[in-house]
Amino acid sequence: MGAPYVGLRHQEIPDAGVITRVAQQIGGSVGIAVLTVVLQPASLGAHGPGALADAFDRAFWWSVALTALAVPLCLPLPGRPRPPSPTGPARSGAVAGPRRPTV
Repeated sequence: MGAPYVGLRHQEIPDAGVITRVAQQIGGSVGIAVLTVVLQPASLGAHGPGALADAFDRAFWWSVALTALAVPLCLPLPGRPRPPSPTGPARSGAVAGPRRPTV
């Protein structure tokens, strides 16, 4: 959920917040709809607790499959930026930026 915020300026963060919220709402709605479509026909003919448990078992494995499908899609998302090296120019006392001519 942090991927939309990587590399943003402070003023752009609210826009990324809206994007993540919309993605949560749409993803949750689609996920519940798919699991309902799987569970409804399986539980329609259930006559007893054992048959109903089998229907929920089928819905459970569908949710595991959908999660397994989502994991590879998340791997190429950008990660947290690496911190600057402690031996870099910012720590060694060097001044960053253009040099000024000496008079």
